[in-house]
Amino acid sequence: MTKKRELTTEYSRVIRIETVRTCPIIVGANLIDDLGECFDFSGYSSIVLITDARVNKLYGQSVTAALQTTGKRISALTLPVGERTKSLRMAERGYRFLLEAAGKEYEVHTDDTGKSVVICQPAAGGLDNP
Repeated sequence: MTKKRELTTEYSRVIRIETVRTCPIIVGANLIDDLGECFDFSGYSSIVLITDARVNKLYGQSVTAALQTTGKRISALTLPVGERTKSLRMAERGYRFLLEAAGKEYEVHTDDTGKSVVICQPAAGGLDNP
């Protein structure tokens, strides 16, 4: 992502994390209203906001409104607060949400115990006909 305006002021700082690509972390006051101007979203067709219920209650509407200024489709996934969110079941929920938000088809398969769930995006011929 490319920053569109200078974000480092006396009230905010940009921290750049170098991995496979640069990932800026912006820390500061009163940044929510300008989210659509902080990042270059031109290479994306949609934006996914993932949050928990507590943060969503506090900031969900204002973050969504700020991101809507980009003209992109906004999808939001709100997870429960707390440790129960850190589970394979919630990871599955997140994967399903992301696939559905992207308009991708998927199939769900369970193992013999009925406990393990695998989500796969089918190939052109489906899972049974590669």
